[in-house]
Amino acid sequence: MQEITPIKINLGDKYNDIKIYVLCDLHIGAPECDIESIKKVINYIKDTPNMYAICLGDILNTALKNSKSDIYSEVLSISDAQKLAVELLLPIKDKILAITPGNHENRVWREVGLDLSLWLAEKLGLQNVYRNNLLALNISFGKDNNGNPYLLNLVGQHGAYGSGRKLGSAMSAVEDMDGIVANADIYCRAHTHSSVQGSRKVFVFNKNGNLDTKVKYYFNAPSFLKTGGYGLDKGYKPQDISPCYLNIRAYNERKGTRLEKYFKIDKIML
Repeated sequence: MQEITPIKINLGDKYNDIKIYVLCDLHIGAPECDIESIKKVINYIKDTPNMYAICLGDILNTALKNSKSDIYSEVLSISDAQKLAVELLLPIKDKILAITPGNHENRVWREVGLDLSLWLAEKLGLQNVYRNNLLALNISFGKDNNGNPYLLNLVGQHGAYGSGRKLGSAMSAVEDMDGIVANADIYCRAHTHSSVQGSRKVFVFNKNGNLDTKVKYYFNAPSFLKTGGYGLDKGYKPQDISPCYLNIRAYNERKGTRLEKYFKIDKIML
């Protein structure tokens, strides 16, 4: 069984709210890639003090002769797309909390054994927050009324499996991630290019054997790929690629002798 090794991050106690942009499906090298939108988002991340990013794959398009993407219509070679990806992400390298590949990077791994996402992580000095499949993040930030940090658990994956073309299918695939890691606060997925979010409340046993409630949030991130190419050829529906991020606010309130801590998480349009 492959181990899932959590990434533990301490963001300090300055803010009780943080913003996380799920950067995924940039598809650098494809003619439909919206480079200007990517630059706008990266500048926003760079200029917002309490904003961070996780990279969930398909940063590169990597068309190969036997892939769905058309190698002859690419606007950049894979090597030039690699260089551009480094150039774009370098200004926010200190704000990227984790990085993992998507199916486009993995197709190169299967063909020639080259891990493009690990290469990118190494170029950015982020190899310690690289994982080759599932991301499990434990993020410490802010401080409660007792002076202790809030601990946010986030699970992320590109997720190139089991998702149909409808929004409900995308959300179902995100929700299925809690069958892998059961008690995260946020589950994030990519791949379908669709912006979908939701939440549900569950009961969980506490350390005293009693039941508490917990709200789990689910988010499928949009892409930076405009309509066209093989997606249009195969009849895929146009997707809303409006940039958006997760706004995470931490709260605490006294209940008897116990300090209860919880999060409120919203999708915010850029």
